[in-house]
Amino acid sequence: MSFLKTIKTFFLDLLFPIFCLGCKKEGTWLCQDCFLKIKLNKKQTCPSCGHETFFGEFCEVCAAAFKLDGIIAASSYKNELLRSAIHTFKYRFAEDLTLPLAEILASVLLENKIFLNLLDSRNTVIAPVPLHKKRYLWRGFNQAELLGREVGKKFDLPILNNFIARTKNTAPQTKLNNILERKENVLGAFSCLRPDLVTRKNVILIDDVVTTCATLEECAKVMRPGRPRQIWGLVLAKG
Repeated sequence: MSFLKTIKTFFLDLLFPIFCLGCKKEGTWLCQDCFLKIKLNKKQTCPSCGHETFFGEFCEVCAAAFKLDGIIAASSYKNELLRSAIHTFKYRFAEDLTLPLAEILASVLLENKIFLNLLDSRNTVIAPVPLHKKRYLWRGFNQAELLGREVGKKFDLPILNNFIARTKNTAPQTKLNNILERKENVLGAFSCLRPDLVTRKNVILIDDVVTTCATLEECAKVMRPGRPRQIWGLVLAKG
């Protein structure tokens, strides 16, 4: 598998040389100067209604309807450079973007006080949002898993890979037009293989982009029987 992956990477680099997505400098997807142009969100909002909240938690009105405690988005999907980096990461199989994108997630964690409390805890784990096995075979990697591993290394947090399974090969959320379609698309799409692994743990669910929070919420639902302390989503961008 690794040999085939190396061959694929070789031909992709041959056919599509690497240039910075911002300034077009050759040899890197995201040079340091352009990386610094990706601004972190200074304010977080309720993932449901969009009203400003302190840490990205659900507001009092919305909280009762969700199993998640909140979602923190590092930046906005309107940021053209970040949007291009995420797209290149996923659809041009640019695994080299793992480190700079994971650094963006780490930076927003360090700026968010509630996450600092979680990072100081020995009872916090990282859970990447899984891909269906068919999409995993097509892409060759799960972008959320790669990001989660790097964030875990930085903060010495364990990662629960294959903890949640994607049991339905759903359509990409970005191809659906409205909230109801997106919620229906991922309804019942996940199962939790070992809910006991998160008993009395804080869980950081990692994904690349959030729009309606339907995917993260479905993941939270299937792990709640394990009685975790808190479940937070962490994403690169909010659409």
